[in-house]
Amino acid sequence: MFACTCGRHGQANGRQRHSKCGSQERRGEVIEYVSKKYGVENVCQMITFGKLQARAVIKDVGRVFGLSFATMDQITKLLPDELDITIDRALEIEPRLRERMASDAQIAQVIQYARSLEGLYRNAGVHAAGVIITENPVVTYCPLYLGKDGALVTQFDKESAEAIGLIKFDFLGLKTLTVIDHAIQLIHQVAASDSFDAQWTLDQMNYEDGPVFALISSGDTDGVFQVESSGMKDLCTRIQPNFYTKNK
Repeated sequence: MFACTCGRHGQANGRQRHSKCGSQERRGEVIEYVSKKYGVENVCQMITFGKLQARAVIKDVGRVFGLSFATMDQITKLLPDELDITIDRALEIEPRLRERMASDAQIAQVIQYARSLEGLYRNAGVHAAGVIITENPVVTYCPLYLGKDGALVTQFDKESAEAIGLIKFDFLGLKTLTVIDHAIQLIHQVAASDSFDAQWTLDQMNYEDGPVFALISSGDTDGVFQVESSGMKDLCTRIQPNFYTKNK
């Protein structure tokens, strides 16, 4: 199942981006298709760089110093549970961390080294969705490297690739669509061969189902893809959607 288009395409900072959504299980088939259509050398997945975040870098440095996992676990648990917390920020708002540094010279040294290393790249990976498609072989635009399973991957990350004019396509493999695909397969398996259910497809879905719109408008949409966040719940309860128009 890779027939769903999320409709998210447009420009970011003047650069083109296009997105397609589909089942997790068949994302590889889409990449294989565009590789055959546009040429293997013209289609390439995109690199991502994992950075040394506060907790990870403290543990890594502590391991190099020979400190036990239990000791470093105690230290990292002192970092506030704050999104994108930095070591400097933690030292600013957590007195217990400062006290531990003051009382233990080795811990203080670990923290100082960790502060210097924080934010540096730790490892390279493959972008979960991003694919570059070019007119000429991708290697004529940017350097490449061989990723897992022999996949060609750009050595430029998303921002750098877009900065030199490459177009990034997001082929998103969504668990939600995998679940829907499995549900349809199960309907077909248990249905009588000559029944309506045996031939049922998403194209036959009723997009004017009042109770569905009532549910969305109520904001009671935990676990419902695209409308489960607090922002979308608030928006839906305010605008009270009551019809759906397919993209042409």
